[in-house]
Amino acid sequence: MKTVYLFDAVTGLIIGEWQAQESPLEKGVFITPVYSTDKEPPTENKKIAKFDGENWTLLPNLKGEKYWLADGTEQEITEAGIALPANALLEKPKPPEIPPPTPAELFNQATEEVRASLQGAIDAVAREYRFSGGNSLMLYAGFLNAFQPLALSFAKWEANVWVEAETYREQVLAGTQPILSGAEAVMMMPDFMGV
Repeated sequence: MKTVYLFDAVTGLIIGEWQAQESPLEKGVFITPVYSTDKEPPTENKKIAKFDGENWTLLPNLKGEKYWLADGTEQEITEAGIALPANALLEKPKPPEIPPPTPAELFNQATEEVRASLQGAIDAVAREYRFSGGNSLMLYAGFLNAFQPLALSFAKWEANVWVEAETYREQVLAGTQPILSGAEAVMMMPDFMGV
């Protein structure tokens, strides 16, 4: 018997060993598969041998290895002899750190929360009078109609709410008042007294 080394017909990658039998008809001649050689392939950790028809060379054997793309997508090498792509990352990329909000951004967030809460409370008052919101009620202020007195009174009240909110905002900027939550701002709104 004689050891020969099998290789893939297309890729040339080593498949394994084969114990060739001596021909019963010719002494010293061994029966070997077509894609085999008696040249012993080199071995090295994480490498695979490839036969080019005359010699063996070593290629990376990363089959089963994982790598990541820049967007965090995990990939796996499914074939031996394949090198890592040029854009491969060996560790999962960490998401970019989001810096903490600046004081100006925090102030703007708080201001927007107060504005949205006040507008919600204003619209809720208008809905008590069966209007869809404050703007729809104030549409009746500009011409003679049955809802005009209510609309004028409501418009004056809403304007007063926003003037007081702006005055308070200026005091916060000056450092003389604390920033309010939306719920606290609504609690400070004057009541709408109707017509």
